[in-house]
Amino acid sequence: GSDASKWYVRRVVYNHQVFQSLDEFKSAWENGSIKKGKKINLDDDKWATRQRQGEQRPLDDRAAPETITLDGSRIRADREEGYVEWMDWSFYTGFNRDTGLTLWDIRFKGEKIIYEISIQEALAQYGGNDPIQSTTAYLDRHYGIGEETRQVLMGYDCPHGALTFNTSYYSDSTYSVNTDAVCIFEQDLGFPTSRHADTTNGWYGSTKGTALHVRSMATVYNYDYMFSYIFYLEGTVEILMGASGYLQATYWDETQDNYGTRIHDTTMGSVHTHVVNYKVDLDVGGTANSVQTIDLVQEDANLPWFDEDDPPTKQLRLQKSWVENETSFSVQGNNNGQRVLLIGNKEKKNAWGQERMYRIMPGYHTIHNAVKGSVRALNNARWGEDDVFIVKHKDTEPKSIDQEDLVVYLNLGMHHVPRAEDTPNTLFTDSRSSFFISPFNYFDEEPSRDIRNAVLLVQDPNTQKYEVAESGSGDEDKTCIPREDVTPAYIGQIGIDLSGSV
Repeated sequence: GSDASKWYVRRVVYNHQVFQSLDEFKSAWENGSIKKGKKINLDDDKWATRQRQGEQRPLDDRAAPETITLDGSRIRADREEGYVEWMDWSFYTGFNRDTGLTLWDIRFKGEKIIYEISIQEALAQYGGNDPIQSTTAYLDRHYGIGEETRQVLMGYDCPHGALTFNTSYYSDSTYSVNTDAVCIFEQDLGFPTSRHADTTNGWYGSTKGTALHVRSMATVYNYDYMFSYIFYLEGTVEILMGASGYLQATYWDETQDNYGTRIHDTTMGSVHTHVVNYKVDLDVGGTANSVQTIDLVQEDANLPWFDEDDPPTKQLRLQKSWVENETSFSVQGNNNGQRVLLIGNKEKKNAWGQERMYRIMPGYHTIHNAVKGSVRALNNARWGEDDVFIVKHKDTEPKSIDQEDLVVYLNLGMHHVPRAEDTPNTLFTDSRSSFFISPFNYFDEEPSRDIRNAVLLVQDPNTQKYEVAESGSGDEDKTCIPREDVTPAYIGQIGIDLSGSV
């Protein structure tokens, strides 16, 4: 407990040797019977810094490509209210000390899709053969994900020209403000939203792919977390997180291979799992929602047009079922991605008689905690033991989830087997994890057909040449406008003491 007077030394562990008391350890040290490891060179530290190293790459003296806005921003926002609109999306932003950025009242084309998206907790569960690594299980809400959310570096963490919001929270009689801690920007996806070339009928069309990013970055001790909410033109929301920063390191020797990777002379990175839990309170077609699964199964079918001696054909069939009670799902598992998980109002139908639903679909590697029954975490991290949990909004009986106000809890993260390339810092490239929440028969047709940033070419039957029949917005008068000074700057956190002095 917290009463230091009751603390005592149970054992001393040094270099895999266990001593029953401090006196025993001291005696072994003094008489030379203790086995010592290789001495750490404390003067060799440049490898663990972010100082630039290595020869310059060809043409790296030139500025990297930038995202620019040619015709003015398409984002409308009210900083005071935390309100944002973009391409028929609208939502409010919120913030708190424990879990950071939250989104509220998310609507698309005027209809509420999600009441709330918010982080609930972030777990880092480690393994090792020393007393520290083998018992480490961090719950980052304690440290304060919001408290450690600081200013983004423009041009690096977020593109130049991004809209920024300040964030604030109250803790221990202090009102703290983090300037420019949330960035909001529209970004070219680098691929179209949709396209098709119909050379048979003589037309060729493509819709420009862009998305709205809402991003914050939190440095919780050694790890830097990137939290992004991404809104797409056709009604999809992507919830994405990534991890960079420093590994939790320990002393390396030849007995450590089963618990991590040697990354320097006497240093290793320990194996661990990151699990970040999100609350997604969906209101699809209202608050009365149900859950449906569609499994792709194989069947052997004897079809009416077969001859008697024809063997059955092997093909796919949809197996649909409604989920009756609160449950959890492993969306990856061993099912080859053959399960479709849907949530929506079964009483609301589209023009074709299909239930208007939204799909919960894994994106980048979706995982859950590989350790179950951790003595260190006890019941504080049971939420991390599966990919998706679906429960009623209120914890009352009965536990039926048929046409109820439902809440989905999603887990994102990664199983991190350290590598030399994690030094000095882990790479965002392959440490990202995401879920997509996408319309599934919610509309009568593909909802981005109203986008004007699209082009349609039609073939002239006489000349066989393709001419522009519908041009994209601004295709004829795009201009480049010099922007203001973009030198990166860091202002830092502003704290206001509310206990009596400022």
